[in-house]
Amino acid sequence: KVILYSGNMGKSHDIKSILGSALILKDYDDIIFLMIGHGEEFNNCIKFKKKNALSNIKIFPFQPEELIPYTFPMADIALVTQDDGMEELMVPSKFAFYLASGAALIGITKPGSEIHDIINDNELGLVVNPNDPNSLASSILKILNNSDKFDLMRYKARKYSLKYLSMRNGINLFNNNLNKNNFNK
Repeated sequence: KVILYSGNMGKSHDIKSILGSALILKDYDDIIFLMIGHGEEFNNCIKFKKKNALSNIKIFPFQPEELIPYTFPMADIALVTQDDGMEELMVPSKFAFYLASGAALIGITKPGSEIHDIINDNELGLVVNPNDPNSLASSILKILNNSDKFDLMRYKARKYSLKYLSMRNGINLFNNNLNKNNFNK
């Protein structure tokens, strides 16, 4: 199974929990952590992998944009991270791509964040607190060990993206707001 993190590996993302959970799950031959991106933590990821001799992590720099339609669907579980204190400041753009690809999600964020609420309210995956690699590792196993729930999470993620994030829906919402506010007059 592929656990994907793709995007900025900067200070606002909890990369250390991903690395820590990969270390915890190193003996699971069927789990690979695929990390694609760049940022302040990129070289630390490479050093961590080498220091701990981890064969279950594959690390790549940002890939060309034309490869995104091929990389995101590789994810069985996609990780969306927000380091402690960042949960009210952003929603990572990769979140929408993960939903569209139909991956089960694990949000690494605090309760009350938008990502936390979307994942929990729509049963798209699980949420763990930042800086807790043990919870992340156990959540990965929990999802992968329940194939019916895993498949349902993936289905619901794709369905959510089609319902709320499609271009057609965005255009309809925009037009409805224009009409509602009488901007067309």
